[in-house]
Amino acid sequence: PVIAVPTTAGTGSEASRVSVIADSEGKKAVYSDYLQPRVALVDPLLHHSLPPLLTAVTGLDALGHALECTASKKSHALGDAVAREALQAGAAAFVRAVENGAQDSVARYGMARCALLAGLLLSPINTGAGHALGYGIEKISYEMGNPVPHGAAVALVLPGVMRHNAPAAAEKYYYAAGVVGLDLKDKRLEDGVDLAAGWIDNLRRRHTPYTSIRAVGLGEGDIPRMVELAMTVRRLLDPNPVEVLPEDAEAIYRSILD
Repeated sequence: PVIAVPTTAGTGSEASRVSVIADSEGKKAVYSDYLQPRVALVDPLLHHSLPPLLTAVTGLDALGHALECTASKKSHALGDAVAREALQAGAAAFVRAVENGAQDSVARYGMARCALLAGLLLSPINTGAGHALGYGIEKISYEMGNPVPHGAAVALVLPGVMRHNAPAAAEKYYYAAGVVGLDLKDKRLEDGVDLAAGWIDNLRRRHTPYTSIRAVGLGEGDIPRMVELAMTVRRLLDPNPVEVLPEDAEAIYRSILD
């Protein structure tokens, strides 16, 4: 039996059957019921020594899980409710955990709750194109010797993915915007998508150095291979609410070039 004790608030692996293994070629995802923990001991006190940047990039991963799972073709009313609870907890805690995580126990609790709840969605629902396109950035940056953390890579592409998904998932993102405390007065569904996408984009820009593709040491010439890599991750692209074609992936990467 697996007993999981998370020391970050991000992956939610303490609540899922997913594991990621890193080797000389990069990261590979492994799915198995044998990896599903029997017990998860989630103690936010273990997170107090987490540095600000690591708090930010792991937290962005947790928020990304919630945003992607609620928009997935495989989501449902219960999944949406859990995702919104995760977003509410994370939105209230993220900045405080990054800026004062060594002292703010309430913020650490909020991020641990966010990661755990979002992690519960990974096995039955899973994420989408944001994680698939993030993989392209992670893989190439790893090969170049300057790896971009997973949560940062996902948060780089996620705003563009959310806007791409708007025709099918605008209502989901609109509710997400309200849950995280954004002002929706007199706003249309499309405005809610922009607000939610801008929110996650702003968190990444304010609290990490990963502001663009060029900022992480990649360039325009790397985009074709990033597209090629992303398009192989069918397990995440197929449940995405709107089909992502190679030209769509290229447009999303180009939108964060600078």
